[in-house]
Amino acid sequence: MRIEAPDDLLTLETRVRQDGAAGLWHETALHTIRHETPWGEGYGRDDLVVAAHSRQSADTRLRDGWAFGADGLFAWSARLEGTNRGTGRSFQGLAGGVARVVRGRVASLFTVEDTLATAPGDPAAEAARRRAETAPPLVGADFHMSQLPPEETDLRALPDPARRLLSALNRRRPDELDGLYAPDCATELCGGRRLEGGALPYWRDWLAALPDAVALPELAVADGDRLALLWHLKGTHRGPGLTSEPTGRRLSVPILWQARLEGGLIAAERVLLDEVAALAALA
Repeated sequence: MRIEAPDDLLTLETRVRQDGAAGLWHETALHTIRHETPWGEGYGRDDLVVAAHSRQSADTRLRDGWAFGADGLFAWSARLEGTNRGTGRSFQGLAGGVARVVRGRVASLFTVEDTLATAPGDPAAEAARRRAETAPPLVGADFHMSQLPPEETDLRALPDPARRLLSALNRRRPDELDGLYAPDCATELCGGRRLEGGALPYWRDWLAALPDAVALPELAVADGDRLALLWHLKGTHRGPGLTSEPTGRRLSVPILWQARLEGGLIAAERVLLDEVAALAALA
C-alpha cells in the first residue's frame, strides 16, 4: 500500500485497527522508519508491527476521521471506539498521528493512542481517570511568571493560531486564548472528554502543575482550514495537579494538537495528550 494522500494514511490506520492488518506496515513503511509515541520511540518496520499488534482491541472502530496535509507531511485523528480485549469493557477516546512520507512510503511516524480510554483497570490509567473526573477548578493560581529566554520562544515560523497558542502558554497568559476560539468551539480530549468554548481550563491546569512550563514546537501541518501541531510541554512538577503531591520531577509531554478553523478562529479542536504516560513518568 502506498501513501500518496492524507486519506491513504487514515485508510491504513483504519485497516490496521479495525481489520487487524498490522502487517500492512511491512509494505508501507521504510525499513528504517522511526516511530515515536508518548511512551518512547522505536526503529524499523518490525518494531512498528509489534506496536500495532499491542494496540489492537476487539471490535475497534475509528469514527469521524480527520486527514489532511501537504508536501509529504500528513496528519490524521479520529474518535476511537471499541472493547478492551483484556477486561471486556467498552471505551471511547481518540487516536491520531502525523507522518512524514517519502515517495509513497512512511519514513517517520508519531502516534498517540488514548490509553486513558483503552486501558481500563490499569492502575496508572485509573489514577489519571480519577484526576480527570474529580480535579477541582484551580482558583488563584499565579500564571504570570517571568518571560522565558527569546531563543526558547521563537515561534515566528508557526502558522496562526498555533503560534498564538504556544506564545500564550510560554508567556503564562492563558487568558489570551479566549480570543482564539469561536463561541461554539468543541474541544475533544483523551478519555472521551469534551469542553465547550475551547481548551482554556485544560491549559490552565497544566500551567499550574508545571509552573516553569515551556511549549516547544516540533512540526506543523497546515492544509486549508485544517492545522496540526506536534509540540512538547516541558516543565517541573512543582504545582497542584497530576498527582496528590508535587513530585519535583521533570516532564516532557508530547502533544498532538489538531484544529479546524473558520474565519481564523478555532471552530473545533482535538488535543491528543496521553495523561497516563505523563502520570507514569511521575511514578
